[in-house]
Amino acid sequence: MDEALEEYLNTLLGLMEKHDLEALRLEGPDLKVRMSKAAAEPDVGSPQATYPSQRRYAGNPSAGLGRRLEAGRDHLYELRSPLAGIFYRSNSPEAEPFALPGDYLKVGQTVCLIEAMKMFNEIHTERAGRLVEICVSNGDVVEADQVLMRLDTHVQPPEER
Repeated sequence: MDEALEEYLNTLLGLMEKHDLEALRLEGPDLKVRMSKAAAEPDVGSPQATYPSQRRYAGNPSAGLGRRLEAGRDHLYELRSPLAGIFYRSNSPEAEPFALPGDYLKVGQTVCLIEAMKMFNEIHTERAGRLVEICVSNGDVVEADQVLMRLDTHVQPPEER
């Protein structure tokens, strides 16, 4: 990581702590930064304590890279992880998932979280469509550019049918 960028991010983290902010989002012409505090680790006896430890490796992450979709499936959009980390379908073990198969997703909608270096990163879809497949399980360790979900982009929004 660039030393200046690391210093800038550490400054932002310091400001979050100083002002007791839960999340921070900055957008500029050359940089977008989104930070949020991770929840405090629960007590050992709590059922939540097992949530982060349910990590599994989701197969060979490079197996699907560069592979074309079969004929007739070219309308499927593959949402890929922008970074390596741990995949979560919701923001807590008790919360409803951000998206379920069959849901119509809008551009910019949050569909999952990737935890990397104790930071939770919201992942948004860049295309609209119906969610047809979630390719990894909750708690899986994913690699950068690994397919997370597939959307059918030919499906119209429910209100336009």
